[in-house]
Amino acid sequence: MTDISKDFEALCDKEFNLARQEAYKDLDREISAIKNRMASSGNLQSSSMARAVVDAVLACFEKALIAFERSYIGKWADTDRNFPESDYAWLKAKGAEKVDPEVLEAKAQCNIALWEPRTTFAAFWQ
Repeated sequence: MTDISKDFEALCDKEFNLARQEAYKDLDREISAIKNRMASSGNLQSSSMARAVVDAVLACFEKALIAFERSYIGKWADTDRNFPESDYAWLKAKGAEKVDPEVLEAKAQCNIALWEPRTTFAAFWQ
């Protein structure tokens, strides 16, 4: 179905996985710092705290998307390499395989960070 070699695919996967890990590195510490800062000013259960957490998670998600672009799509940038239909199909499948879980990860990170038994921040969970 595709002209993509297994070595090429393994290289792309390895690059993405390393960059993805780096994108989410220390997110838990950043969220903890946000919560501590907001708690010290009495805003722990505020929409500004929720927005700060969501922004931190989305920044990590954006880094993961950039990592996908560099690891996979970037292989064709600035080259004379052809981009046949089979490569497009492979890239589209990789997008679904790698990016869809990142969306779920971002949602999960927000849900975990914003869960509060008394105030659920339901608007931010969407």
